[in-house]
Amino acid sequence: MLHLPNTKTKGVEGEDIYLIDCPLPSNPVIAFEHHLASSPTIPDEAPLFAWQAADGGWAPMTKPWFMQRCRAVWEKEGLEMFDGHSF
Repeated sequence: MLHLPNTKTKGVEGEDIYLIDCPLPSNPVIAFEHHLASSPTIPDEAPLFAWQAADGGWAPMTKPWFMQRCRAVWEKEGLEMFDGHSF
């Protein structure tokens, strides 16, 4: 379980998020563990989905960056592109 201290719908009350371990390639537990292991120098006060930048610092994930990366993968694989709530 992860506790998000602030969310769009609950504000500063936050919300608990449960990651369910499953035997699929999209297993969220394995993906989250990989994320944490791949950027060990990220400070605790950084946003949850920050990553280690090439210069040794860290950068927060932003929606524009994430969507640009998704679109690049979808295009390369010949997949349909999604955006907004349809994603």
